[in-house]
Amino acid sequence: MMRLMQKVSTRTLTMSCFFITLLVAFFGFFVINGFVKLHHTSKTIYDHPFTVSTSALDAVLSVSKMRSNTRVFALAKSSNEKDKALNAISEEERNVYLQLDIIRGHILGEQGKILENQARQTFENWTPVRKEILQLIQSSGKQKAIQRVRFKGAVLITKFEREMLALTSYSKENATVLMNSAEKNHSDRSRNAIGAGL
Repeated sequence: MMRLMQKVSTRTLTMSCFFITLLVAFFGFFVINGFVKLHHTSKTIYDHPFTVSTSALDAVLSVSKMRSNTRVFALAKSSNEKDKALNAISEEERNVYLQLDIIRGHILGEQGKILENQARQTFENWTPVRKEILQLIQSSGKQKAIQRVRFKGAVLITKFEREMLALTSYSKENATVLMNSAEKNHSDRSRNAIGAGL
């Protein structure tokens, strides 16, 4: 009788340990799966909206610096000052293209790609106008350069800034969609865990 009770106790203990191990493994899988989805959503939010917004603002800042350095170029007294201003303009131009490339690499959706292409095209359209303005300034045609800036240059810069703002808005809308999806996923998982008795 004693042996039988020991056998039953051992079997019960083994079954209990097996059941607890299975329950812990199931719960662990459930938690790990939730963390993987949360990581994926967080990474997507960082890679898309945050990066796109930051790059768009950086590109607008570079355009503003280009305009400022164009004024420095126009007012420069020495060729050294003019060279510094031209180098600064070229550096900021490279940065705008770098930021547009970053946006292109991280933007989500067809609408985002269309917005990036439009902004890139606007910036490319501004390049010959900018070069013409610099040539006019250098050839003592400052008044003509000012008129060119006021009309064609200013229109393109304003358009570029609006397109960068549209990219930022688009990325923020996507961030909201991603966050709502993550919250719904979390809510569904919590409900399922409560229903499963976890």
